[in-house]
Amino acid sequence: MKVSRPGVDVLTADEKDLTFNSKWSTLALLQSGSFYSPRPDGYLQETSSVTVNFTRTYARRPMVFLTVRDRTFYTALWRQHVGTCLHWLVDPTRYMYMCNVYNNRFEFINFRYGDPIKDYDVKYYVWDFDI
Repeated sequence: MKVSRPGVDVLTADEKDLTFNSKWSTLALLQSGSFYSPRPDGYLQETSSVTVNFTRTYARRPMVFLTVRDRTFYTALWRQHVGTCLHWLVDPTRYMYMCNVYNNRFEFINFRYGDPIKDYDVKYYVWDFDI
C-alpha cells in the first residue's frame, strides 16, 4: 500500500513524494525496563547515575523513550521524554536530571542541583527505527 502527497499520482510517485509506503520499516521495541535513581547525597556526591546497557551495539544511537516520576510523591505525574541525542537535559536552569544516549547504552544522571534533590522512578523503552 502506498499514499502519495496531494497532487502526485501514487502509481508513478517517486519515493520522496510518498507519505506512506507499507514496505517502509516501522518502529520495533528492542528493550524495555525500569529502575530507581537515588538522589545524590548532596554533599559528597554531585550526581547519581544509572547505566542501562543495550542488548547490542548499534551503528547509530537508537531512540530512547523515558517516563520519569518523582519518587517522594506517588501522586506525581510521569514526565515523558524521547530522543537519540547526547546530553539530553531536562530543566537546564535547575539541572534535575539528564540522559546521555550512546550506541551501546544510555545513562540517566540525577543531579544534586535541583531544589529539592529527588529520587526518581524511571521506565524506559528503546526503539529501533531501521538501525
